[in-house]
Amino acid sequence: LASLEGRQLHGRQARGSGTMSGRSAIAFMKPSLHRINAVKRGSKVKTKYPEPFRIWKIVRGDKVHVISGKEKGKEGTVQRVNRKEQRVVVEGLNLMRKHIKGRGEGDKGKIIQMEAPMHYSNVMLVDPVNGQPTRIKMGFLEDGTRVRISKKSGAIIPKPDMAPNKEKPFSPDKDTPADIVYASTVSDVDRELHEQMRKLTLAGEITSPTRLREQRFYQKKTKEWEEKKAWEKGWEMRPKWVDKMLKRDEVAKRMVARAAASAAKARST
Repeated sequence: LASLEGRQLHGRQARGSGTMSGRSAIAFMKPSLHRINAVKRGSKVKTKYPEPFRIWKIVRGDKVHVISGKEKGKEGTVQRVNRKEQRVVVEGLNLMRKHIKGRGEGDKGKIIQMEAPMHYSNVMLVDPVNGQPTRIKMGFLEDGTRVRISKKSGAIIPKPDMAPNKEKPFSPDKDTPADIVYASTVSDVDRELHEQMRKLTLAGEITSPTRLREQRFYQKKTKEWEEKKAWEKGWEMRPKWVDKMLKRDEVAKRMVARAAASAAKARST
């Protein structure tokens, strides 16, 4: 803030030695509110997203009807859904221009058209029976599957299968056989040695490396804590002459600082 005020004052002096009224001078020297907030904040404000819906009724691949905005009355297929920002991208609607820079000498920049997202509340599902926009409600089938039901015709609106047909990374043919998975790779000698070490460790005759490291760590911390307590106890039992000596040192430091300030003031005048 001091740097901002200094720049404002420097600009005033550079324009001339003209006088200004008191109120206008204060207003000129005081930085604007948005600059003060930017300096205090120091970083960008995080975007606050709306509360997410408990049940999301429009999914990718649905045919929707636009009920508001510049594309009102048109229909299209949902290409992408952003549940965090409550927006959908409809194919061929709400187009915008995007400028793309060229990446080299032969590649020139160009302007393309792409679909911009629109708010979730600007679209409605299309009834599969009469082809009109409709509100929906959620229901359940006999097997417990949740479905979307049109409020106009009562027809079920199935969710489109838009998942890409990708080959599964694992299949029964590619799985490792069970006999190889459960095969023991430890020899009898190593197994017997591990069992003996486990028994000795449980009996307390030997210490594992992990337990030894923990023991050394706690011993070090205990020693530091005891030394700190001893120092605090010794400081509480200090004689009175220690306080007098510390107070005398503080007074001497103040006198030296005051003398230095006086000398600097005398040199400036």
